Amino acid sequence: MPEGIPDIEVKAFYDILKSVAEQYGFLDEYTEKQYISLAKDVKDVVDDKTQYIDWDKKADIKAQLKVQIILTLAKHKYPPATRDEVFKAIFEQAENFKKNKTYISTVTVIPYPMDEEDNSYSLAAEATK
Repeated sequence: MPEGIPDIEVKAFYDILKSVAEQYGFLDEYTEKQYISLAKDVKDVVDDKTQYIDWDKKADIKAQLKVQIILTLAKHKYPPATRDEVFKAIFEQAENFKKNKTYISTVTVIPYPMDEEDNSYSLAAEATK
């Protein structure tokens, strides 16, 4: 992970921003420090707007998220020339990242009961003793 990136979530947004910049030909217009700062700000916006249950099903919250991401990108002068497809790509990536992160963080692993006598686990299709 590049120096200055505090966590995996910021790294995910950093990767999104750099990937979009590379795709649209303006990767070298920003420094690593600028990408990291922007990634932190985008993560903060996404965290703030997606803290509500079913945020992804509520049009008003999604609209607020989109506007806040665009304003945050504009504050950092990203992209160097306004391109709707850049905003759309970043918004979609941010939305997908948050949906998948939420799903992953809510999955609970429940181990099968262990048979104390022979130190084995029951398989899903086997009845426990």
